[in-house]
Amino acid sequence: MNSFINNQPFKKSKYRDFKRYLNVKKTVDSLMTKVKKFHSKGVEIATKKAADSKPSNYIKVTNDDRKKSILCVVGILIGYGILYTFYSKWKRENEMKRVQQSIEQYERDKLEYIETGHTR
Repeated sequence: MNSFINNQPFKKSKYRDFKRYLNVKKTVDSLMTKVKKFHSKGVEIATKKAADSKPSNYIKVTNDDRKKSILCVVGILIGYGILYTFYSKWKRENEMKRVQQSIEQYERDKLEYIETGHTR
């Protein structure tokens, strides 16, 4: 059995998987270098090591911008909480309606069985 496994030819699917892995690795590596470059430029601007005479391509974030973004995130979370509350209430009401309908159907079936002896 071992000799059969060891003598198997190299499968094309393994080769394709390896090529796919290399392509993904190349893409991830290029993205990581871009992120590192962007981060180093941002840190340089934040620590004011960049010369003031050079025009900057990056947006400087002020404290006012940070406060606005925090308020925006808090507003989104509050909105999500309200929507989730209404959704869960609607879901519970629908479930209760379905339970009530099934109980009513059970009672009707029980009466029909008592009267006729036939089940649905």
